[in-house]
Amino acid sequence: MLKGFIARRMVEKTRSRRYEIAELEQKHVDTVRPFPDDSSRFYGGDQNGNAIITRIAFRGPGRPPEFWYDLRLNGKGHLHMSPGELPEGDDFRLGLMQYECLTPGKKWRLQCTGPLLSAKGMHQSKLDLLFEHRHPILDYADSSDKRLIAKAIAKRTWTPAFFRKLKDLEQTRYEQFGTLTGTLTLDNETIPLRLLAVRDRSFGSRDWRRWDSHYTLSGRTADGWCWSATAILYDFCGPLYAGFVVSPDGKIDAVLSCTSLDEIGEKDMWPEKGQIVLKTRAGKTHKLDFTRTGTFPYLMDESYIMKEGIGSYRFDGHPGEGLIEFGFNKTLYGDQIPV
Repeated sequence: MLKGFIARRMVEKTRSRRYEIAELEQKHVDTVRPFPDDSSRFYGGDQNGNAIITRIAFRGPGRPPEFWYDLRLNGKGHLHMSPGELPEGDDFRLGLMQYECLTPGKKWRLQCTGPLLSAKGMHQSKLDLLFEHRHPILDYADSSDKRLIAKAIAKRTWTPAFFRKLKDLEQTRYEQFGTLTGTLTLDNETIPLRLLAVRDRSFGSRDWRRWDSHYTLSGRTADGWCWSATAILYDFCGPLYAGFVVSPDGKIDAVLSCTSLDEIGEKDMWPEKGQIVLKTRAGKTHKLDFTRTGTFPYLMDESYIMKEGIGSYRFDGHPGEGLIEFGFNKTLYGDQIPV
């Protein structure tokens, strides 16, 4: 009982600092931390099979930044931008990609001009998209149940090494649902895009070697339901479960439990389709059916395999689009999951 009480107090202190929206949306690379990381990701998809994912992560001196930019376009297939040289610019600029905050907590502009590679060869391209929020920022510190995290911490053997690794949990993380609208110019063709979107931002400390496996399923329906459900197993703690459901009228409900990593991967560690069940603080149960229709693969620090799936959903029967993310430690699961 005492251990559980101490664990709850530790979780409460992991986010002692609160930020105003304008400061929250600035770059935060704390080089005092052992593995500083400031990550921003945008994902968008539609019912026509179009999808885009882009992510930039700044990680301080001594560690290279991380860069993703991939698309799947109906009738054109997969397009990819190679990271190449990645000079860091002011604010959120990395290489050829720039994220510009137009209104903190509400509106961002994504721009990138440069070569995209497809199965047909190289294409000149220009991306210009506007992210507009549907809901306010959803901070995991507010939208997730801290009792779940404290319970997982209390189950572990407490050693000095355990507490050093526990620093990896000291992150600020938030998501926001909205739309991505604009154009992609590919060679001489201009393609209009209007996508259901989710953006994810986190900053703090992140050491990919400490991650065992995880999933994050997030998306939204055309009629306004939004969700995010995350399960993470570290080599020192977990599994940890978190998430939230947002109803069309904007009410936020924290996820108290969701289908475990063991259950979801019982037959297939990286399932093409499946269902997770979400149980919330308000006493509701939601069923989330997912189907993966494509994948953007990444390898983080040569140690962690990320599979960013293009997702088609049914949330309690409501059709939707979103991201199906699974991740696996390469050393532990590399022979089971192709890179």
